[in-house]
Amino acid sequence: MKLTLISSAVLFIIFSFNLTSAQEAEKDLTQGVSVYLFNGYAAGYRFNECNNSFWRVNLDLYSNYTNRTHNSDGTTYTINSGDSSSYETTNNSSDFSISLVPQYFFKFYQNKYVEVYSGCGVLIGFNRDENKSTSTSLGNFTHKDYQYTITTGYSAGLIGTFGVEGKITENFSVFVESQLSGARTWSSSSYNNSSITDGTDQYRSYSSAKSKGWNANFNLSRAGITIKF
Repeated sequence: MKLTLISSAVLFIIFSFNLTSAQEAEKDLTQGVSVYLFNGYAAGYRFNECNNSFWRVNLDLYSNYTNRTHNSDGTTYTINSGDSSSYETTNNSSDFSISLVPQYFFKFYQNKYVEVYSGCGVLIGFNRDENKSTSTSLGNFTHKDYQYTITTGYSAGLIGTFGVEGKITENFSVFVESQLSGARTWSSSSYNNSSITDGTDQYRSYSSAKSKGWNANFNLSRAGITIKF
């Protein structure tokens, strides 16, 4: 399946590049940089622009890190006594993803101020999610629970884009796009859990899993700016 998707992507790129090259006589080649500023950050390199078409390669990046700590005090009562304890819970999570998206676009309407275009291409992605959790109880004894999960994944698929670009100057413009994508995904996960009381292991486990499937995504609106040179 991976080889079929990669082969299709290569054939698509070769065909579209030859089609664009045939139009070069109509208009001098232009280049540009597109930066997405709304509903996700990304940067794109725009090239081989002709009167009716252009290429663009986007690099989508996403990163997030969260660190939360919660403290509390309490008392656990038994028949003969009460055990006063303090509790602390710490959660650390990080998410990272990157996607490479080459696309070929056709301009089906344009005038001095506006361009309306649509395009299609391939996407290749990687993501990594990590989550750590520690719960500590301090009282007559010290008890700790650990949980650690990590997931890595890959994706390959197709993407379609519809966009409108408004020209502010000859070199500067703003754009709004809608995107629909579908991809095959492959992921692997590992889980570690342990429980320790006064330095002695009470429980420890490890497990792992692999999965694959399909993912579809529709992004109604993404906006940004383009600088041509």
